Amino acid sequence: MVTENVLSLVGISKTYRVGPVSTEVLRGVDLNLSSGDFASIMGRSGSGKSTLMNIIGLLDRPTSGSCFLNGHNTSKLGDNALSKLRNRLIGFVFQSFHLLPHLTVAENVALPLVYRGIRRTLRMRKALECLRLVGLEGHAGHHPDQLSGGQKQRVAIARAVIGEPAILLADEPTGALDADTASEVLELFKSLNVKRQTTILIITHDIQVANQCLRQFLMKNGTLHERVAGTFGNESSSQRQTSVNAV
Repeated sequence: MVTENVLSLVGISKTYRVGPVSTEVLRGVDLNLSSGDFASIMGRSGSGKSTLMNIIGLLDRPTSGSCFLNGHNTSKLGDNALSKLRNRLIGFVFQSFHLLPHLTVAENVALPLVYRGIRRTLRMRKALECLRLVGLEGHAGHHPDQLSGGQKQRVAIARAVIGEPAILLADEPTGALDADTASEVLELFKSLNVKRQTTILIITHDIQVANQCLRQFLMKNGTLHERVAGTFGNESSSQRQTSVNAV
């Protein structure tokens, strides 16, 4: 069993200040994810889950605490170093896909490799490999407006994994999809996790999505708690109330 920590959060807090008013959004969050974990964080709007995702994704900095990504203490890095680390170690999947309409499907998938300075021939070859992985190799020359919502999300997933990231962060990845298409996308995540041992963290408000994950966390009032897998929606089940320091 692989136990190497891909992600370690230690005492993460986040406070926003507007004039004299301070709002504490995260309160001493601890979290460890190992290589190959398939996890979800669920919480109501305003619970702090989006803020936590932005910190994990190196899009925001905590007010206090430390974030370790593949052994790198990101709290000590400058903006340029964070940008390079984000490109190399994190793959993003968003609810609204974020595909560039003027680029072809293959060019959208290859985009993370552009920022690594990889030559076009190699990055397009890798893009086709990733499109094959998600079952869309026949759409490489199409543009996003020629695709369905489910196909767009598959393209976004291919783009997220092309750089072989240490962790894939998915923010409400099924939020814009119908139930059947959402199920197909979740099966794709499961396949990536099992066959490629991709570490996946899904941020969601959907109980059905959360219950598909092997590790499940609840964000409540800025604190994070791990639950028994598959128990979201069953409020009589036991919940691990302890901090999630241990894996």
